Amino acid sequence: MNDIFKHSLIAVMLVLVAFSCKKDDDPVEPVTPIYEVSDVKNISLPEPLINIFQQLVEYSDIDSIIGTIDIPYIITPTQLISAIRENWGEGVSTGVMKYQSKDTFGNTTNLSGRIYVKNTADKKLKGIIIANHFTVCSNDECPSNMLFEPESILVPFGYAMVMADYIGYGSTVDMEHPYLNWKATATASIDAYFAMKQYLEDNGYEVGDERYNVGYSQGGEATMSVLRMVTENYSDKIHFNRSFVGAGPHSIEATYDDIIANDFTGIPMAMPMIVNGMNTSYDLGLNLDEVFIGEMHDNYKRVLSKKHSSLYLLALFKDHEATKIFAPSFLDKNDPMTTKFIEAARKNELVGTWTPKTGEDIYLFHSMEDDMVPFVNSALMGVALENTGCKLEKVFGNFGNHIQGMSIFILSVSGYFAQMN
Repeated sequence: MNDIFKHSLIAVMLVLVAFSCKKDDDPVEPVTPIYEVSDVKNISLPEPLINIFQQLVEYSDIDSIIGTIDIPYIITPTQLISAIRENWGEGVSTGVMKYQSKDTFGNTTNLSGRIYVKNTADKKLKGIIIANHFTVCSNDECPSNMLFEPESILVPFGYAMVMADYIGYGSTVDMEHPYLNWKATATASIDAYFAMKQYLEDNGYEVGDERYNVGYSQGGEATMSVLRMVTENYSDKIHFNRSFVGAGPHSIEATYDDIIANDFTGIPMAMPMIVNGMNTSYDLGLNLDEVFIGEMHDNYKRVLSKKHSSLYLLALFKDHEATKIFAPSFLDKNDPMTTKFIEAARKNELVGTWTPKTGEDIYLFHSMEDDMVPFVNSALMGVALENTGCKLEKVFGNFGNHIQGMSIFILSVSGYFAQMN
């Protein structure tokens, strides 16, 4: 059998008892993580991963940027590909993991994601990386349905990596995706980490103490959410050597304000995802037919269907002006409909709502030219984190648009790991 639950009925009952003793808002570490891993593949050659990265580089057209910027740790695409080949060794194993966690409303459910493990003869690993994926639209694009994700480029340097699908994708595709709900997202990723840790233990791996937390775009917001939840609830169980936070929408309200003020968004498809994420997470009762106008009104259900790829939806929408996307009432913060949305957004505020541990190592990256996630998100986060006692490295500059910024972010983070190797 490919899918085998790893633990006994007694363990299941212990977990259910633990859930019943907690408040709905409290994150829970299972007494014994319950998981199953299936469809395990050994990737002996690095070409599939290198091809994914090369496609990103070609799409983002970063050659004109890479020679003009000076940011920490950065290496060139050629240097990164060479480093992958040099460190590939016996290859990488990857598989789909289902694990017990919670849904948006605190109910026990089984989520899914993808795991990666560097193959070594002695089964020794440097540590574990929690990777948080960027915005996807089609269910086919979530980690459990993709053999390689760009972040997995870090695995050959000696690590295990886990990537949650998040609620609403993979095994929970029939559920609403609580887009940018920080608690739901963090819970999914942290529970995936505990399940991954148990998997490695059960399979005889010797895992070092290094722990990293990384993500870009929605993944950047998820990475900051994970760091917040670990700080507030799991500081005795997880210590990150560093969190790499790339271009995340850490403040939904600031993002809304920026889009309205500038009458522009470079990612129209994210607008229904944001509104629907807050609407379904907090049962706001908003009618999205009244929120959107024009081509967005006619097509927002396509975005939420999880049947269309991100590239297709990026190309579908021609209107980027807020005044052509949102109904006039939704442009007014004093409108009752908009007020509900803003109140929900404030419940998900990551800026200034928590304090990292003294000495927490945070790498905060954002291109000031970002056309999809307004730079104000990281600017505000950078101010909020200063003087908190954390070790903050702000990497802000003119690194191109959002997709170009992603390539630069990956090259910088990869360079960090390559230099440690």
